[in-house]
Amino acid sequence: MAHTLPDYTTKYKTNKIYSALDIAELAVRLGGVSRFDRRGNILFYDDFEGVRLDWTDNGTGTGHDIQLTTEKSYMGTQSCKLITGDTAGDNGAICKKIAYPYKTKMGLETTLTVPPSAREIGLELYLYDGTYEHKTSMRYHSYFKTVDIWDDTGNWNSVMDVPEAYLDVKTWNIMKLVVDFEKEEYVRVLFNEREVDLSGLQYSKSSNTDAPYVKIACFFTSVVYTNIIGYVDNMILTQNE
Repeated sequence: MAHTLPDYTTKYKTNKIYSALDIAELAVRLGGVSRFDRRGNILFYDDFEGVRLDWTDNGTGTGHDIQLTTEKSYMGTQSCKLITGDTAGDNGAICKKIAYPYKTKMGLETTLTVPPSAREIGLELYLYDGTYEHKTSMRYHSYFKTVDIWDDTGNWNSVMDVPEAYLDVKTWNIMKLVVDFEKEEYVRVLFNEREVDLSGLQYSKSSNTDAPYVKIACFFTSVVYTNIIGYVDNMILTQNE
């Protein structure tokens, strides 16, 4: 950039080497975790690179567990290992409570890798406002090959066909759930390169007088009678989507 010119000018701009980057692009190049879908402002994230796993084990069945591990990672050197119980239908899952935020459009994104013996992988985003529980959730179902949301009737509702996902513990799947808690409806879901607009679809809401907070969770479900292992990396909670 030539001296005495404002930093936003296009005069004398370079053709081969570009001298300025968008701030979001710069953050990604410097190692930011929010690189696949950059919409929204980050409210909380965990890249599992610390020395302590500050999550609750929300799995089911005998032998379920969660652990920090260096066995696999999407970014960095660590991820969170999820171990299911030893019976078909058991889950491997983590969850975390977060202080009540400004009520707006919020998103929850993660990256998972699971074995072919996983039946479901999913995300949960709950908001408690002191009067109601706002329950939102998405899952990928490997048998039906669909992405489903938990709707206002308390049932899974298919919103997207996904011919093939990567259930091989080698490739990472990216999922994102976006919800408008002011309008009390879903906004969109993202599964790898596929995205669908869910505007107008309402989520489940029920009476609950717990003190206000947000709960986020990630899970996968087994279809075999043995403990199976999956990995999750980069749990990202956003607002102002």
